[in-house]
Amino acid sequence: MDLKKSKEDVSNFDPEFLKEEPILTPIEEGILSMINQDEFKNFSYTDPELESSPHLRAPTALSP
Repeated sequence: MDLKKSKEDVSNFDPEFLKEEPILTPIEEGILSMINQDEFKNFSYTDPELESSPHLRAPTALSP
């Protein structure tokens, strides 16, 4: 059995899978407008692993 070498170890993934672009799951139109967004006011979260790993960093938003 292979063990992970590090948190970023992807050696057990198919290389073809790793080349694929991630696709977000779409939600039904109107769902977000039905949810009280005040519950999320002033809330933010960033996974610490995304901040510390150059391989797993989330893309940054471009300024308009």
